[in-house]
Amino acid sequence: MMTNLLRKQHFVINIAIFYVFIISIWFAFDLLVEILSINDIIFFDSPSINKDGVLVIIVKSLVVAPLLETVLHQRFIYYLSTKISYLNNKITLICIVSGLLFGLSHIYSLSYIIVTSVIGSVLMYAYFIYIPDLRKSFMLVSAVHFLINFSALIKDGFI
Repeated sequence: MMTNLLRKQHFVINIAIFYVFIISIWFAFDLLVEILSINDIIFFDSPSINKDGVLVIIVKSLVVAPLLETVLHQRFIYYLSTKISYLNNKITLICIVSGLLFGLSHIYSLSYIIVTSVIGSVLMYAYFIYIPDLRKSFMLVSAVHFLINFSALIKDGFI
C-alpha cells in the first residue's frame, strides 16, 4: 500500500520524503541516547580531518560511500533475494537483513551500528520503491545516502 503511494510520487519528492524520514530517525535516536544518558561503546575512531584530510573525507562520504554502499547493501542484496526462493516477496525480511549488514559496515560504535542498521533498512525499502527499474532505484538510494552523509559532514563540522 505505502509502496504504491510512494511509487506514484515524483522522484524528487521521494528523495525528500526518505531524506526527512531518515534524518528524523537519526535525530530521535541521538536525542534518546542523550536523554537516557547512555554510554556508548566505541570500537573504532570515526574519520577525522587530522587523520584523513578534508578532501578525502568529502570524497569518501559524498561520492564513494553512497555509490559503493548502494551497490553492496541494496543492489547486491536485492540480487541475492531474487536468487533465493525463500526470500521472494519477503520485503520486510530483506530490509532487515540489508539494514543489519549496512549497520555492521559502520562499526565506529554500538550506537552508530544500531542507528545505521535502521537507516540501512529504510534505504533498502527505498530501493524497492522503483523495482523493476533498477537504475531509478539505485539513483534514489544513492541520492538519499548522499544527502544524509552531507548532513553528517555539516553536523560534524567537516563542511
